[in-house]
Amino acid sequence: MKKTIITIALCILAANVYAQEEQKSAKDRLSEIEGMADQIIPGKSKSSSDGIFKANALSHLYVGEHILDRNLFPGNRSHEVGLNILELSLAPAKWISFNVGCDIKWDRFISKGKLYEVDSNGQFALSAAPAPKNLKSKICAFGFSAPADIAFRFGKVGLKLGAEAVYDLDRCNKVKNKFRDDNGKKAKDIIYGGEIQNFRLAYFAVLDFDGDGAYIKYCPGTILPGSINLENLISVGLYFDI
Repeated sequence: MKKTIITIALCILAANVYAQEEQKSAKDRLSEIEGMADQIIPGKSKSSSDGIFKANALSHLYVGEHILDRNLFPGNRSHEVGLNILELSLAPAKWISFNVGCDIKWDRFISKGKLYEVDSNGQFALSAAPAPKNLKSKICAFGFSAPADIAFRFGKVGLKLGAEAVYDLDRCNKVKNKFRDDNGKKAKDIIYGGEIQNFRLAYFAVLDFDGDGAYIKYCPGTILPGSINLENLISVGLYFDI
C-alpha cells in the first residue's frame, strides 16, 4: 500500500512538472511571436503613413461669391459651391505636394428686381417686360471641375496655386424665377436650357491655416454669351478641409 501511494505521488509530481514545462514553452513561443509582430507591424504602418502618394475622397469644400456687374445682377449676391469627389496627391517632401482631382460644382447668378429668361437663340437674356412682382431671379448651372495645383506648407500655413478645367452640363442649366401671382401668393417658374460656356479654364490661389482658409479665382473669357455677356469672372470665398 505504501508503495502504491508513493507511485501515485510521483506520477502527480511528474505530470505537474511536465505541465509547467509545456506552459513555459508556450509562453516562450508567444513571446517570440509578439517579438516578430513588433518587428513587422511598425514597418508596415510607417510605409502607409509616410508614403509620398495618397488618394483622398471628399477632401475639401469651398463656398464663394461671384463679383459681378450690378447692372446685370442687381440687388443680390451670386455664388458658387464646390465639393471634392476625389483627390490624388504626390508629396515628395513634407513642405510640397502636387495634387489633381475632380469636384462637383454649382453656380448661381442671382438678381432681384430683374427677370431672366431663355431667348429664341437658346441664350440667357434679360426679360424685356417689367416685373414689378418679381422677388428673385436665378441663372443656375451645374457641372464638374478638374483642379490641378502645387501646394506649399510651412508649419500650419499653406499656399495652393493652380488651375481648373470646368465643364457644365447643358441639361442642368436653367432659370428659376420667384414672384407673386395675381392673388399675392408666392409662385415659382422654372425655364430649362440656356447657353453657357461649357468648357472653360480658371486659375486660383488658396491661403489656409491648418487646412481652412480663403481663395480667389479668375476665369477669363465668356461665361454667359448673348445679351447678358458675362465675361472675366472673379470669385472669392472660403475653403475648408473636411
